[in-house]
Amino acid sequence: MHSTLHGMPPRSGDGLDSWRRSPRVSAHGKTISIRVAASLSDLMQVVAIRAAVYLSEQCCPYDEEFDSNDFCAMHLIGAIGGEPAAAMRIRFFADFAKLERLAVRHEFRRTPLAFEICRAATELCRLKGYTRLYGHVQEKLIPFWKRFGGRPLEPRRPLVFSDYDYTEMVLDTDRHPEAPAARHVAGSQQAGGMRKRSHVAHNRNGLSSSRSKEHRVTLAPAGASIIDLRAYVDPSVVPTLVLVDLQQEYVATSRALAVPGAAAALANCRAALAHARAKGFPVAFVRWLARSAFFNPATRFSRWIEGFEPFGSDMVFERDQPSCYASTSFGQVMTECGGGGFVLAGFAGEAACLATAVDAFNRGHRITFLADASASHALEEVAAGDVHRIISKVIGVYGETILTRNWVAATSRKPTWREQSDANGQDRTA
Repeated sequence: MHSTLHGMPPRSGDGLDSWRRSPRVSAHGKTISIRVAASLSDLMQVVAIRAAVYLSEQCCPYDEEFDSNDFCAMHLIGAIGGEPAAAMRIRFFADFAKLERLAVRHEFRRTPLAFEICRAATELCRLKGYTRLYGHVQEKLIPFWKRFGGRPLEPRRPLVFSDYDYTEMVLDTDRHPEAPAARHVAGSQQAGGMRKRSHVAHNRNGLSSSRSKEHRVTLAPAGASIIDLRAYVDPSVVPTLVLVDLQQEYVATSRALAVPGAAAALANCRAALAHARAKGFPVAFVRWLARSAFFNPATRFSRWIEGFEPFGSDMVFERDQPSCYASTSFGQVMTECGGGGFVLAGFAGEAACLATAVDAFNRGHRITFLADASASHALEEVAAGDVHRIISKVIGVYGETILTRNWVAATSRKPTWREQSDANGQDRTA
């Protein structure tokens, strides 16, 4: 699909609120246009369209059609001759986008508008770097979505909602050539879709998600369980994994700051990172940048260690002092989004990790230190291994010290997604 984009930098996801597809001419001679909702008036149009279709035509209860996700999602509006006639909601996750609540007013369903808004949604997701879309589709609309490359997600799990049958569908597409280079999409089978509340599928190759009456979350990698739904009222339920200073300065053997035992620590960092991504936990990378002989951005030693490059969905903080809290935004994010609790791993134990643990304690934040996913330098006559054992004990005074495998096990003991979804109600897509 080719279209002209207006008001958007070619290599960035910023400014998408001014995105719109170039106008088309419908069969009735009126112009079809698709735009992103960017004002209160636009949101009122979205509400009006969805109310006309789902509340009036399909007799959906109000609190099942509108939820708090409407305030954090992106909304598309389709218009014919300037008259708002269609709407769609898009929510963006780490490795997939979810298309929801497609609604076209009855009097406009014999026009190409439904096709145009779906093509526009797919293009917009591609521009943001996504290659997987997921959603729940009414059984009778499966052929419609197959025209865009969608396919039912196997094994199928039937969903009946408000007397309508729904099926999970996934749509895989190519990466847009103008998508931001920073986004990486995982290779597991995920999804993005078409409409509403998620009763989601268990899956070997797929995506798991579930939803309570008002809040839901969808996860990506294979075999994942859903995030505890309490996370939406208590963010501390979902830990943020903080990886500090995984930079080449610490592993280049020719450098003075090379850490003994880095290989074993990195193996555990990889395990922690893989687990966090599989569970859908937030991930934050913190790095040290300084105008000095070490961590100088002009040298390659300030770069990330291979395999620990942040994804486009990850948080990245920079500072020039040992503690992660030297980055003002780090403290703000941990307080406001993480409930003040996070899991810490990385280098070096006696420097950044210890300093961060002390600062976290002073701020009333809860810290869990993965002792074997970190390493320390030797201090004069004290060997590096002995220093790290002592540092781990000291950090235990300010927070919790735990082995990586124990943290993975502790955060893996969740009810199955089937138990969660059965307990929390079902969702649907149009």
